[in-house]
Amino acid sequence: MIYKKTHKFFAINRTLAGPQECQEILFCKEYLGDNDPLQLLQHRPWFTSYNGIWIRNDCLDSAIATWFGLRQNHL
Repeated sequence: MIYKKTHKFFAINRTLAGPQECQEILFCKEYLGDNDPLQLLQHRPWFTSYNGIWIRNDCLDSAIATWFGLRQNHL
């Protein structure tokens, strides 16, 4: 997939935080901001897929990597 060059993939089991949102999406919105739905996926700071979240490489920092890394261990 083309996004492997621009984004890091984190496989997740979505942890529901409410009727329509999961904790992982809320974290990304809070930490990286909301996405523009008209923006191409390869330019978005983050986006979801059916089994995980893609975060753009230049947006990754140790806090994000640690947060998602710890959550991946619970899969």
